Amino acid sequence: MKNLLLNNFASLKTSHLSKLTSVYMYVNGASLNLLKIFEKEGLIRGFKYVDTTKGLLCVYLKYMPTGNSVIKDLLCVSTTKRRLYLKSKQLSKINDTLNLYFISNKKGDYILNQASVKQLGLGGEVKYIVKVNNLNHNLRELLKK
Repeated sequence: MKNLLLNNFASLKTSHLSKLTSVYMYVNGASLNLLKIFEKEGLIRGFKYVDTTKGLLCVYLKYMPTGNSVIKDLLCVSTTKRRLYLKSKQLSKINDTLNLYFISNKKGDYILNQASVKQLGLGGEVKYIVKVNNLNHNLRELLKK
């Protein structure tokens, strides 16, 4: 599961660097949940199944009017040799409101933005961070459409 998720991260990252409008990738349950959250947060335009038996999806990428990608960077923070654990107070002190955090703890896996981290008070292993380009409020509303 982890290898497929990392491969999907790499595909999204290289596609954004190449300024592609869409990318094809194989997905499992975790990757599909991730793409649903990306769509809900306005980081991608959407996705559709190309081959349901093999789990092949076409993901439509989103760019700002300036031509820059909405997703600035996808970071794999925790590795098998070096894990990063943060308490809820440490996570809430981070002032970057646009990032998404993939947090795993004994209660389960969570994908949270800064507001959700403060509201739920969750801490744990930070697996991935999705950095979003800085937008002013008007552009953010336009991109969600």
